[in-house]
Amino acid sequence: MSDLKFDASSLSLTSWPASAEGWQEEREVLQFIDGQFHRWVEYRQSTDGPRAIRLVKPAAKNLTETESRDLLRRSAKWREAFQHIDIVESAEVADPQSARSFDGEEARKVIVGADDRRPVADPTASPYNTVSYLVFQFPSLGWFRATGLVVAPYCVLTSGHTIYEPLTAEYVDTFWAVPAQMASDTGKVIYPFGFRKCVDWEVDPNYVTTGASSADLGAAFFDAALEGIDTYLPVVFNYRPERVRIVGFPSLVQGEGSFEMWEAEGQVTEFVEGRLRYDVDTSGGNSGSPIWAVSDGELVMIGVHGSSGETDNAGVLFGKEHIAMIERWMTKQPPLPPQIAVDSVREEGSSLMIDVEFHRESVWVSGRAWDLDGQIASIKYQWNGGDWRTAEGRGLWSIHLDNVNKGNNTLKVAAVDSSGMESKVATVKVYRGSPGWNERKVLGPLLGTVATAADLKYDLNTDGLIGSADLINARALDAAEAQ
Repeated sequence: MSDLKFDASSLSLTSWPASAEGWQEEREVLQFIDGQFHRWVEYRQSTDGPRAIRLVKPAAKNLTETESRDLLRRSAKWREAFQHIDIVESAEVADPQSARSFDGEEARKVIVGADDRRPVADPTASPYNTVSYLVFQFPSLGWFRATGLVVAPYCVLTSGHTIYEPLTAEYVDTFWAVPAQMASDTGKVIYPFGFRKCVDWEVDPNYVTTGASSADLGAAFFDAALEGIDTYLPVVFNYRPERVRIVGFPSLVQGEGSFEMWEAEGQVTEFVEGRLRYDVDTSGGNSGSPIWAVSDGELVMIGVHGSSGETDNAGVLFGKEHIAMIERWMTKQPPLPPQIAVDSVREEGSSLMIDVEFHRESVWVSGRAWDLDGQIASIKYQWNGGDWRTAEGRGLWSIHLDNVNKGNNTLKVAAVDSSGMESKVATVKVYRGSPGWNERKVLGPLLGTVATAADLKYDLNTDGLIGSADLINARALDAAEAQ
């Protein structure tokens, strides 16, 4: 990115004026900065005048000159955030080599003069590391490929036709994103930042109802943030540059097939009906590519590539009509899983929560489950490796076990919410001995604690109620005994 010479200290900025009369909105910006969503509007009195900024989120505020300069400096942190990583060859995701560029891509590719696209020297360097190879499947059409840009921890922006096909009125049923995909000398695909199967996707509603090119926008969502990527480019609205850069994964470049990242720059030829046209070379697979522009030496995303005319290519230009939708996409959070806790283990016929070694064949286990953004649909459990069954109750649940074997027994229990998402599994190991033995124990987890990925195990060999503070720090089970 040697062509970018951003320096926040050199920008012409001013504090928010006492009167906003005569000041015109120049552009609006959305960006994740330091893990927090930001939205701000930039104003000017004249084309060459200083810029004043009104912050909208995370907290509404008219910024001083110093605050504005600090905001724009932090907005450009992607430049310094990158640390080079080791990369390894990987097997393909859903065989992306066989994925075709999308049906109709012949109408989405134009080479203006000579094909002067160039390979990206280091796709793992920011901001190229957020440019993603996409591979997806339509139920009746098969597998296809395209491009997208990761703009937030859980969101990749792309074109609408990579998610919804108007001709068959169908959505994709599988969608993968591979940031910064590369190809090695041996022909293997390289995934420097891994790959992620998307769990949800959306399309501009206007594209579904009208198929209009000006509404050809979509987004796909992850259930966990990508490792190694935590800085993102600004997404800018109402900005009309003279030149743009297209970065993506074209299927054919200079007469040869490709699975690597390429870029090219060119002149904007026209702004029309929510779109912009440009003389930048593209081909099948470029659909969804980010349209980048340079503003005050800073790189920003201003739209998404998607179509072409007879002599040039075109994409959606982000405008005011897109702000609310794209903000919602960028701030969308993955659903929270339900949680479960085991509160008591009782021997049949006993009214106390006990820590004694069980002599009878029947045991009651009970607990709680909750979901912060949904409802508990059911509690399922597995006893000694058998089939999963449904427990009694939901928020408050209980399980009656009437076949406790001598020796170690294992109960696994999990909560399921209304969307089908499951909690982590809580594991309780119950030991049944013979009458007259002195050793008394229940093998964890510690009762009343929320299930974690690896539940702790305890040997409580002191008389009294489980959960009492003085009973917790007994001797730990050795590895053999815990099995």
